[in-house]
Amino acid sequence: MTRMHAAGFDEFLEPWSPRWTAAIAAAAHATDPEPLLRPILSEVGFDGLTCIVLAPAYAGRQRALYLWSTAPMSWATKYRECGYSGVDPRVTMTAQRLSPVIWDAADVESDWSVSRFLADAARFGVRSGFAVSFRDASDTRVVVALDSTLSPISEARRASVVGRLGNLMLLAVALHERVLRPRCNALAAVDSGDAHGLTHREGQCLRMAANGLTSGDMGNKLGIAERTVNFHMRNVLRKMEALNRPEAIAKALARGVLRTGAIAQRSV
Repeated sequence: MTRMHAAGFDEFLEPWSPRWTAAIAAAAHATDPEPLLRPILSEVGFDGLTCIVLAPAYAGRQRALYLWSTAPMSWATKYRECGYSGVDPRVTMTAQRLSPVIWDAADVESDWSVSRFLADAARFGVRSGFAVSFRDASDTRVVVALDSTLSPISEARRASVVGRLGNLMLLAVALHERVLRPRCNALAAVDSGDAHGLTHREGQCLRMAANGLTSGDMGNKLGIAERTVNFHMRNVLRKMEALNRPEAIAKALARGVLRTGAIAQRSV
């Protein structure tokens, strides 16, 4: 490589900043890491950060267990309620690959469901960006995405992002390992009680239903009202995407939420 070529290539390369290391270390222990991460995002040319934790694939689909984002909480709520993980380009484009992607809403081929996601995402400043997928030991998939409000992106913008891919990949790994994964694990412990989004009480009711107990029986065992049991079971049906209790039990067995050894055993 000639000196001229080397110099031209080096124009795209930016050294890893010690400030980023310090900010990531501080963010790892911060109650709210967003103010510490915003300057890094700005320096690398992005407006936001998203971490999407996906359950192991079932019937060819993956659903979001948790989403952490610098966007308002209302976006995370809407994302899960609408099941956007099935159509989010950051999720679909990084499936079955180790390398990152640079995506642009203007280039995404979309049906009505993808178009709805893109329209909603745009309102929260997610219109293009960099995304990469990691696999955790539990076979969950984690997508780390740097988000931008720009779309369509110019060739110059794309070339700039390509020139930073090394640092962006290192940044995604550091954020995943130091900041995002521990935070999502903590959310999981508080929010779910298991890896499939059921609270501890919902899991109890599901196991009892699998053992043939009625809502009245469950209420007597758990010391709660029958209507409270029915409330928990409605949540189970919604989270398991089931029409009735037998279907919820069948899906729970298929997904490993319930194990055959746990049926006909003490459930409390």
